Formats: sequence, C-alpha cells, structure tokens
Amino acid sequence: MNSYNDFRDTQAEFESDADTKHEKAGTVLYWLFLLVGVAISAGASYFIGHKGFVGNPFYERFIGAS
Repeated sequence: MNSYNDFRDTQAEFESDADTKHEKAGTVLYWLFLLVGVAISAGASYFIGHKGFVGNPFYERFIGAS
C-alpha cells in the first residue's frame, strides 16, 4: 500500500509541476503574440501615416492626399 501512496504523491507532484510550466509557457506566448501584434500595428500606422499612401492615385483621389 505504501508504494501506491508514494506513486500517487509522485504523480500529483508531477502533474502540479506540469500545470505550472504550461501556465508559464501560455503566459509567455500570450504576451509575445500581443507584443508582436502591437509592433505590427505600430509599424503599419507609421507607414500609412507618414509614408504610405502619399503619391498613391487612389488615396489622392478619394482622401485628398497630395
């Protein structure tokens, strides 16, 4: 009976460690993708606002850029 209790305790500890590691990995991936999205959005906003569509005939015609 002792070996079963030892196994159960070891298994519970292993599962707890695995859950903690997966939570940390999930949190890191969440923030990584969020920051990548922010960087893409900022780059696109900069490109559109400062460089992007100036000189584009469609943009000049409908929005009035020169």
